[in-house]
Amino acid sequence: MTLAKVRTAHSTARTIWSDIAYPFASLNLKELGGEIMHTIDTENPAGGMMALSKHGQWALPESVESEIEKFDFESDRLATRWYPAGKNKPIVVDPELAAGRMSIVGTRVTVEIVHDRFFNAKEDIAYIARDLSLKKTDVEEAIKYARAA
Repeated sequence: MTLAKVRTAHSTARTIWSDIAYPFASLNLKELGGEIMHTIDTENPAGGMMALSKHGQWALPESVESEIEKFDFESDRLATRWYPAGKNKPIVVDPELAAGRMSIVGTRVTVEIVHDRFFNAKEDIAYIARDLSLKKTDVEEAIKYARAA
């Protein structure tokens, strides 16, 4: 995070909450996706999050947090990988692997290949895992994800 963002966030907080002497020490702040966010529960009827480093722009907390957590970012803040089912699942979209198609983490094996072999070719999970040098649990997760998509 840059010093400019911190300064913008501090200036925004001092403007909005002019009655608070030390807004950074008093507000519910956290870093999220490279931005300084303030969680607001009572001031907005629906609650929400405000990006102080973006001059007070509103964001919806559940959608923002859950989606941002599904991405890996480079140091220049560009998204490099997307985990559509969440980082606890072995499914990733990585432009450097499998031409950016959904694949199993750390491999070039696409979810589509696993799906086709299981549903169309009627191969069993253990065989697919052995043949493609994958963990059985990763094959199972790819099948679950393909079925839900």
